[in-house]
Amino acid sequence: GLLPSQMPSKSVPPRFTIKLGDARAVEGQPLRLECKVEGSPLPDLTWHKDGAQIMPSDRVQITMEPDGMARLVIPQCCMDDEGIYRVIATNPSGSAHDKGNATVKRAPRDAERGAAGPDEFDANKVPRLLEPLENVKVPEKQGFRLRCKFSGEKLAIKWFKDGERVFEYGRLKL
Repeated sequence: GLLPSQMPSKSVPPRFTIKLGDARAVEGQPLRLECKVEGSPLPDLTWHKDGAQIMPSDRVQITMEPDGMARLVIPQCCMDDEGIYRVIATNPSGSAHDKGNATVKRAPRDAERGAAGPDEFDANKVPRLLEPLENVKVPEKQGFRLRCKFSGEKLAIKWFKDGERVFEYGRLKL
């Protein structure tokens, strides 16, 4: 027979024991995304933002502890770091993925503050929905356009479908 050290170890597919979840940060402050994965052998992880793979750099720190705790940290995040993050865990037995949404809030700027305080409290500058979205019925494989109208200053419009943020790609134009 084989000695215990010669027995093939049982390979276990990856699974997330702590989910990524959503993250919030203020521009210029750290943005942290954390999850914990298990599997045997310990899975390799790849991180993606809005579909593009993220590599460690001077701006982005990616770490994984021997216990499977994984972190992606951007010590000084910016507005462009907002989006959908996905982490994929892979080992010889399979793969698993998880995702979370990162929201970055614009940092207040002293120059933008008036004597009355931050202008986000000025009722004249609060965004207002002038024309709401309307439901449309479209035959399959046919194009369509959704329109709505807002009033306000410095608006950042984000589109969502079934709770997930939508980005421009292929036939989709925003």
